[in-house]
Amino acid sequence: MKKGNVAVMTGCILAFYVGIIMFIYFPVLHINEADNFKAAMTFEVIGLLALFLLIIGNIVLPHVKTGYFIPLIMVTAAYTIIRNIITMVFVGFMPSVVFILLNLILLFLYCLLSIPMYMMGKK
Repeated sequence: MKKGNVAVMTGCILAFYVGIIMFIYFPVLHINEADNFKAAMTFEVIGLLALFLLIIGNIVLPHVKTGYFIPLIMVTAAYTIIRNIITMVFVGFMPSVVFILLNLILLFLYCLLSIPMYMMGKK
């Protein structure tokens, strides 16, 4: 399969994922009425950019060894799932400072795991 086709399919899957998440956040959870709306959307964008750049970036410019790329994708997917669960459960009633702190700790742990994997996997 050509890289262009894989990149387009991956982009469509990511767009579908964003559509599902935004549907859950806005019509179902009414996240725009929560105090933590800005923080939740900021961390959502950070997570989506990490996922998008990791997947699309490695298709277009392959420079991470496969042995490191697969665990890196798994760590990124786990980070995204955990962050979405935290947002869906705690966005409505958790104080803003605690919500931001929890997301920053999660982002720090993600960086602590993913950056060394990425650096060791570079060709």
